[in-house]
Amino acid sequence: MLHKEQYRIYSPAHGSEFPSEKYMSEKTGKPVNVAYFSNNVIFDETVIPYLKEKGLMCVHEKRTYYEPTDYSITAVYEYMYGDDCIHIGFSNRNDSYPGEEIDSDEEILKAKQAPLKLWIQSTCELAVVFELFPELNKFAKKDMKGKIHLLKSTSYGFETEAFDLGKPTIDLDLNYGTGFSDMHNNIVETIQGKNDNNAKLVLLHGLAGTGKTTYLKYLAHELGKKVLFLPPVMAESIVNPDFVPFLMENKDCVLIIEDAEKVIGDRQNSGSSVGVSNLLNLSDGILGDILNIYIIATFNMDKEKIDSALLRKGRLIAEHKFGKLTFEDTQTLLKKLNKQTEAKEGMTLAEIYNIDNQQDKSKDERATIGFTRY
Repeated sequence: MLHKEQYRIYSPAHGSEFPSEKYMSEKTGKPVNVAYFSNNVIFDETVIPYLKEKGLMCVHEKRTYYEPTDYSITAVYEYMYGDDCIHIGFSNRNDSYPGEEIDSDEEILKAKQAPLKLWIQSTCELAVVFELFPELNKFAKKDMKGKIHLLKSTSYGFETEAFDLGKPTIDLDLNYGTGFSDMHNNIVETIQGKNDNNAKLVLLHGLAGTGKTTYLKYLAHELGKKVLFLPPVMAESIVNPDFVPFLMENKDCVLIIEDAEKVIGDRQNSGSSVGVSNLLNLSDGILGDILNIYIIATFNMDKEKIDSALLRKGRLIAEHKFGKLTFEDTQTLLKKLNKQTEAKEGMTLAEIYNIDNQQDKSKDERATIGFTRY
């Protein structure tokens, strides 16, 4: 048996959860090894019959019912190998479900249930577990489609949390102008390694309401890679010494930096020298070749204020300014949307899609100062 001081480390973190490590250490008197799979690795549901066929027995099951017959499940299966204990657990529970805001029962259940996650606990070496169940990894697959991984800073360093990202239904040329799809296809093919372009940087900028965010959502679905999202409040984290080691753990991904002005500005005019240097190394240096990370940066300032080194030929996959559509493209989109209002000039997407919406504004009445002439 374990010493009582060692035994304490296996106390469950939450009283309602099955204390599997404590259970295993008490049963065998041995410490427990653990294998987790990252957020982007999910398992096919047929792994459950496979485990049962291999002789694993369920020792814990927890169900969360949303309807009388609809539920998510967390379960732990056990296999004894000599005097060693092996637990393989799985769950399709979605702890981040925000509430029943969707009308369709099917969509509500889908939102509540997450893809199947799996973990391993064992008192023997983990390599032995994979020898005993050699086909286990065949049930695993990457879950990249429609996922965005939000970066957050914790006391343990940089971490990510995955969120589902809805794919907008848009016609690129119709919404962004004739020929936009050609640029989009070049970005996708370059990031997927389908052409000879070795560049790794995309710069997107323009007026508010021109569809930059909508396009980023669409693009994230098209890439087939892990997408890391660095929110504006954390944009300067790229200069943190711990950021590069974090990226080393996330090779071959796409990093989106929103509102990146502070890290791409001209170093001669109060821009961040460290931020620009890190971007240069990641996009066109030895570090970039090793990590194979693609960077998409969005900004609102004038392009002339960007550090010129980032604009060097061969470094950019694409640089695009989102603005008002031409008068002709504006008319085409208005007609497609069955809008009755005629355009007098080119318009932004926000103006086009909300052209029929009435906006009530209070009048700005100022008190008269001095003499009033009647």
